[in-house]
Formats: sequence, structure tokens, C-alpha cells
Amino acid sequence: MSAPTPGLKTAASVECTWDVAAAGSTPDGTVTARVMTVGGKAAYDGLAKISQFEPVSGLKNSLYQQTTGALSVLDGANLVTVQGVFLEGPPIKAVDVLDQLIPLAKLATKRA
Repeated sequence: MSAPTPGLKTAASVECTWDVAAAGSTPDGTVTARVMTVGGKAAYDGLAKISQFEPVSGLKNSLYQQTTGALSVLDGANLVTVQGVFLEGPPIKAVDVLDQLIPLAKLATKRA
């Protein structure tokens, strides 16, 4: 895993991205952590209304969208999102890395 690359930082959110090397059956890809400190609850409520977002069993106030690899967790007023983008192919398709994102989301909510 590379050192984090700072991403967009605003008064309402901050993000960082890491490059991740291939391991086992998972190809190389990226992981982005995003913390929304303003409007997190409203954003979570909006995502919960979209059918592509599903709660994750055992992870309170969480929503996962498999097609984008985004796992969002409402932590108080903050919305913490960890997104893993790992592609394989041809044909190009996303690799589902939810099991790897859950511990990262738990860690990110502790640090948010």
C-alpha cells in the first residue's frame, strides 16, 4: 500500500486515496477514505432511499453499493465512506471487496 495521497478538502469533507498492490486473487486498485463532517446524516438518509445501497450485516448504520465499491457508515453526524476500486478483466468488471472494506471502515470511523 502506498502512502496516502490527499484528495479534496473542503469545509464539509476531507479525503485521501491509497494505491494498493495486487494480493492473492485481488488485483491492484485504490482505496479512498472520505469523511463528510457537514450534512452527513442527510447524505446517509438520501443514500438509504436508493435501491442500490444495502445495509451491511453486523455494521451499524452502514450502506454498501457493490457497483461502486463504496461502504458508507454514519458515525454521529459524520458520514465516513471507504471505497475500494479493484478491476479485472477482460471484460472489465469490478471485484467485490466488501469483506476487506469492513475493517477499514471500522478503523476510519474511530479516527474520524
